[in-house]
Amino acid sequence: MLASLSSAYVCVYSLLFAAMASTTGSNRPETSAGDGSWRLSGEVGCGRCDTAVIGAWADDDAGVSSGSAYVFTRVFTDDGINWEQQAKLLAADGASGDFFGESVAVDGDTAVIGAWADDDKGDDSGSAYVFTRVFTDDGINWEQQAKLLAGDGALGDLFGWSVAVDGDTAIIGAYCDYDNVVDSGSAYVFSLTPPDSDGDGVLNVSDNCPDTPNPDQTDTDGDGQGDACDPDDDNDDVLDVDDNCQFVANTAQADYDLDGQGDACDIDDDDDGVPDELDNCPLSTNADQVDSDDADDQRLSIPSGDIVNYLGCSINDLCPCDNEWKNHGAYVKCVAHRSEEFLSEGLITELQKDAVVSNAAESDCGHKKRNRR
Repeated sequence: MLASLSSAYVCVYSLLFAAMASTTGSNRPETSAGDGSWRLSGEVGCGRCDTAVIGAWADDDAGVSSGSAYVFTRVFTDDGINWEQQAKLLAADGASGDFFGESVAVDGDTAVIGAWADDDKGDDSGSAYVFTRVFTDDGINWEQQAKLLAGDGALGDLFGWSVAVDGDTAIIGAYCDYDNVVDSGSAYVFSLTPPDSDGDGVLNVSDNCPDTPNPDQTDTDGDGQGDACDPDDDNDDVLDVDDNCQFVANTAQADYDLDGQGDACDIDDDDDGVPDELDNCPLSTNADQVDSDDADDQRLSIPSGDIVNYLGCSINDLCPCDNEWKNHGAYVKCVAHRSEEFLSEGLITELQKDAVVSNAAESDCGHKKRNRR
């Protein structure tokens, strides 16, 4: 806790370092990190006295004196108490001379690491990093959650010279800030509670509509913007306010029965009371579903199946085999004419058209002998 950081330091020092560390003439002990490197540590923080964070500001993983911090946890075994390294923390954007780890603090599963020589807002303007301990099926990880900067940070402020954390609150010291007089110093208070601007229980960092409540996070078109705040839910270039099928892409906005619901999402396009999936003419009103040539229908073999035009009728519907044709040639002429129409409308290919006409020519549709049966 904020008020007990000094006693937490004593707790960690007595348990972790007393038997293995030698002092250097200051309150900063020297210890061996898990990667075999000896580094001068920064201050030591303690969370519940079972987690210690030790800064190593002279570490050079990301450049000379870029710095690092080590997390140790106290482990109780049958042989006694051991302190084991759990993680090594590095700034995601660490660079030479940042002095990351010069100050550290930990409370529970949250650690704050200062880097007073970072230069995001000018040389030695400083920064601080927030890490949290995450428990997963694969083990325990420490992940960087945020980088803290002073809102009015400037060259030489040394923001991050000192850090403290208590629950969801962090305080960062800026030793050389000069709001009053030169090097008068200041401290900044931060809330570490992840923001949830719309209060829907989904943190902003994960929310596909951070300013619009949508706990279900539905995203119909998968564009990363939730339906609750996406002006075009189906990504068909027609805004939802004008779209007659808000959740089904239908750029053409076809609406055969003019009921305000586009054909793409209307289950009864011709509004005849027969659902499209059961309707033998889905785009032509026929509630009685009469099909006079039903049993003896000699349907044409079309390679891609029965293709229908904008009225929902196929070539078979437009040129029924059992019609009272004058002769076989009249039937074939009808099929050829309708096939040409389908071709011009882009519904079938030239090869398909030829196949349809050929099948019609080989059929016995229109022959007087068949029609007398």
